[in-house]
Amino acid sequence: MPSTTLDRDGLASAPRHSLSPDLPPPAIVPADRGAIDRALAELRAHAEPWARTAPEERSALLGQIVAGLAAIGPRLVAVSLEEKGLPSGGHAEGEEWICHAISIRQARLLRRSLSEIARIGHPHLPHPPRPHPGGQTVVQVYPDDIYEELSQFGVRAEVWMQPGVDLEETLLTQAWAYRAPSAGRASAVGGVTAVLGAGSSSFLITADILYQLFVERRVVAFKFSPQNVYLAPLIAEAYAPLIAGGYLRLIAGGSAEGAHLARHLLADAVHITGSEQAYNAVVFGEGSDGARRRAMGHPLLRRPVTAELGNVTPVIIVPGPWTPADLHERALALATWAVFNGGCLCISPRVLVQHRQWSERRAFVEALGRALAAAPTRPAFYPGASETQESVMDLHPEARPFGTPGPGELPWLLVPDICSEVRDEPCFERELFGPVMAEAVIDAPDTAAFIRRAVAFANTRLWGTLAATIVVHPDSLRDPHVRAAYEQALSDLCYGVITVNTNPGLSYYTGMIPWGAFPGSTVANIQSGAGFVCNATMLRRPEKSLLTAPFRPMVAPFLLGSHAMPLAARRLAEAQAHPSPLTATRLTLAVLGG
Repeated sequence: MPSTTLDRDGLASAPRHSLSPDLPPPAIVPADRGAIDRALAELRAHAEPWARTAPEERSALLGQIVAGLAAIGPRLVAVSLEEKGLPSGGHAEGEEWICHAISIRQARLLRRSLSEIARIGHPHLPHPPRPHPGGQTVVQVYPDDIYEELSQFGVRAEVWMQPGVDLEETLLTQAWAYRAPSAGRASAVGGVTAVLGAGSSSFLITADILYQLFVERRVVAFKFSPQNVYLAPLIAEAYAPLIAGGYLRLIAGGSAEGAHLARHLLADAVHITGSEQAYNAVVFGEGSDGARRRAMGHPLLRRPVTAELGNVTPVIIVPGPWTPADLHERALALATWAVFNGGCLCISPRVLVQHRQWSERRAFVEALGRALAAAPTRPAFYPGASETQESVMDLHPEARPFGTPGPGELPWLLVPDICSEVRDEPCFERELFGPVMAEAVIDAPDTAAFIRRAVAFANTRLWGTLAATIVVHPDSLRDPHVRAAYEQALSDLCYGVITVNTNPGLSYYTGMIPWGAFPGSTVANIQSGAGFVCNATMLRRPEKSLLTAPFRPMVAPFLLGSHAMPLAARRLAEAQAHPSPLTATRLTLAVLGG
């Protein structure tokens, strides 16, 4: 094994060995420090050539990745269901296909962006930037083609740039890593990124790898979470061209290997997708020493660190003239979002924010309970999910479980009627990762006042700044006071993504929206993280994104109970791999139940 030296901070330096060009790279680097050292040395040797690779060559590589992802789809879905203890042919299978469709879409969109950079110097924007009445620059980025326009009818997404970023800067800094004025500058934007991946879902793997390689132009050492390392052979197959080229290494291991990788001197940057606790352990160290460093603001890592670390996601329900059908459909939509991946996602709905005086508040909670009760329960596949539920039920004996869990399964848990003014409430202050949701109630004299107080509650009492959702009936906005409060809420909510009448997962699916926390966190108080992924438009300094959808969508094939769900989701993945009239027709037929 090659020897490794440590610098004065105890960080691993480069191994003293020479590369052997005659040996093919391993598909998966084992959980061995010497092997990780060799992988980083190989990546370092290819970092500058990758930074100088022409956009058209990168686009061609992404074409191969799209094909590779499409090829592994059925096997990836099957092994994911098996590892999570879920049956095939049901709603959960459709969820896995949706996750895979997201991965394919992200690769395809970046391929398109690279082709546009080669042709016109930057990714094409569907609409030119415009000034917002509040002074910020706004860029509408979705829908981005005719297929999305037709399949997501009425859905619109726009990116709000940070204050001070004007129209000119928005355009001049787009695709910043590809605007090097000389070959010398090109190597400066390259380097090696150590990525510590999340274990909850497959689409996060693709987002983390592709963003660093094709937006930041860095080669990638990607370490799998022990929770989904079973996907490593399939990911290695799909990404074989990048591995063979020396631009990507896939690494197994646990927290010790992750810390070794992140703190290695050959890593120029680090990206972490996971929990705030994992971030602090890597950046500051563990135990009392780590806590002391964090309190002093002295991180172990002295290099750029970006992260996506979860959220206590609020769902603000604006009172309105909801019919019984509205209550049922909106509750079903929320339940569908809540059960996705067993509630183990960074954007699972965590706190339902309601107006105490709304006449339909309790009816909506009852409708949500019925929808959850009808959803099949699932095994507690993610570590700690059972303990999380137990702690919530100990603290809140009034918590209501829904569903009939079998051995090893968990119910869907809802904690109703928590006063928003309660202090030291774990449901507000910690991301309870698993099938847990709470209802926070706010007193207000009218709907406009409720919206203002709900925004203040979300911004100041709920942990995290990643994503928030507002649900509002169109008739509510006919009241000028309510509309003014709603529009102000969109400006005031301090979240990286805000969705209206749909869940934040649709924002992630678009791929056009920068996905990450609201800017402003510090290393010592990281909250939901720093930096972005996705972002196929390659916008440089986004503040947040806004995605709006109809209150009553024309078609909703992915809701709980839809017999079309598994096939429609698979057809969605196929349509993302090969968008065409044929795949669009096959998707439409599946959505209609054909």
